[in-house]
Amino acid sequence: MKKLTKYLMILILIIAPLAYGAGENQMPQKSGQPGQLDRNMQGRQMFAERLKLTDEQKQTLDKYRQEDMAEIKPVLQDMFSKRNEYDMVSTSNMPAIEKEAKMLKLKAEMKDLKAKADEMRSKNMKRFESVLTEEQKAEFEKIKAERRQAPPQQQPPRFFENFGRQQPPKNF
Repeated sequence: MKKLTKYLMILILIIAPLAYGAGENQMPQKSGQPGQLDRNMQGRQMFAERLKLTDEQKQTLDKYRQEDMAEIKPVLQDMFSKRNEYDMVSTSNMPAIEKEAKMLKLKAEMKDLKAKADEMRSKNMKRFESVLTEEQKAEFEKIKAERRQAPPQQQPPRFFENFGRQQPPKNF
């Protein structure tokens, strides 16, 4: 009986990972949403086509995007860890006064981090626009106007909306 149990356990340990990974022929995704990486790539390609970016502009903008993401990622991680901590404190059994003080402190820290991220995005946008020609800038303004007029469900998600959380952050 012990031998049979031992063999079954070994068999399960061997077969389970194979069965679990059988349908996994896809590239790992960067966010919790299926196909998000593909949609981001397609969106960048359509954006580049609409602006008629040259190969040199594409390379420069890709370099800028990678640098900008590396710079803003720690800020976003801090922001969402603070948000998660805020959520945990708000549902904790702490005394009310201590709880309120901790929540106010975390809210202030999140506000500072959001301001820092917004400042980085603004700087990144200026750097992006510096690469564009006047015609491309005019087309870019049209794209931004279209996005503002589109209903929220038709707007593509921003990178940080699901970064580190299942739901987009509230009150940001």
